[in-house]
This record gives sequence, C-alpha cells and structure tokens, in this order.
Amino acid sequence: MLCLAGLGCGCPPSGTDTNGPHQGEDPPVGSVGTIPNEQTPAAALSTATLQHTELVRITRNFGKSNFEIALDAWTPIENPREIADVRLWWAMSDRDGERGPFSAKSRDHFQMTYERLAPDRWRVDLGSDRHVYRFWIEYDETGVVAAFADVVGDAGESFEHCRVTRGTLAARKIFGAPVGIRDFEVTCIDAEGSQRSGNMIDSAE
Repeated sequence: MLCLAGLGCGCPPSGTDTNGPHQGEDPPVGSVGTIPNEQTPAAALSTATLQHTELVRITRNFGKSNFEIALDAWTPIENPREIADVRLWWAMSDRDGERGPFSAKSRDHFQMTYERLAPDRWRVDLGSDRHVYRFWIEYDETGVVAAFADVVGDAGESFEHCRVTRGTLAARKIFGAPVGIRDFEVTCIDAEGSQRSGNMIDSAE
C-alpha cells in the first residue's frame, strides 16, 4: 500500500510561520480505519480497537515552537503484532500533546510517503528541499513498535537501523530567515543499546 501526501512544516521565506491545524481535510494516512484526521486530544488517540504509540516527537528551530511534529502508530488491540497505521501530524506542546492535521497552506514545503511493506512493517519518507529522510516502522526485540533510521553520528560514525527517540528539523537560514532544511538531527538507540546523536542519512543522496 502506497500513499503520498504533503506535510506542512515548511520554512516560509519571509520568516513568518504559515503552520497551523486545519479542519476538514482528507487525512494524509497510510490506511483507513484509524481515528479521524482532525483535532484530537492526546487522551483520545487510543480507541476500543486500536492502541496508539507515539514513536518520535520532532521539534523545529523555525516556526511556532509550540507546534511540534509527532510520528504516531496504531496497533490493533486484538492483534498486537500488526501495525494498522502510521501518521505524521502536529502535536501541540502547549495543549498536552493534542494532535491536529496540517493545513493545505503549510504543506507546500514537505512531502510524505507511506508504504506498508508487511502487516508489521512500514516505511515512512519525509521529504523537503531535495532531502528525503526515511523511517522504518517495526517492532523492536521487546515487542514494542518503534521507528528506526540510518544515522551518521556526531563524530562521523555510521549507525544503521538506530531506534530514533526524538529529532529536530534544523533549518538552513540566510540572514536569520529559514529558507530550507539543513539537517534532521536525531537521538537514537543503537544495536548495542547505547544512546547516540547525529543526523539522519539523506536517502535522496
């Protein structure tokens, strides 16, 4: 299953922010049957049939600081080894993590690609400014759904399939104004269980 959508966490050239939730848009999700793509309190992200997991919270060094990005997943309660859906959308830090969809105006700068590779495995690509950052959504060795990525460490070392725990989209700036994405800085857990920091590998290169 392949689904394309735009993600609105862009860098307006004027330095003003066009980000914000928007009601009533078609959901940029990988499959149907999850919660609606609308303003949703954090407490309502799980349902009677689906268990919600926040995989990664992504901050930005541009735009409104209270609008963070959440990479979320849902697993069926009756079949916990399956991953029913994944989604990138806003998480409002000043509203206890309330979720909201991206507006059409703010989706001018980013693209998302979701692909369900197997019942328990997804690929999520986040693209912008000729960069593509790729997550693999699957279960870890303890049976917990997680987001993995290939990362270049701060010292230049390579960490393949590192479990990403948080990230920051870092803008490329000219005279202080954001004009594109420079790096996707992340913290992750490597195969030996050590915490690492670095940048996600750009799959477009």
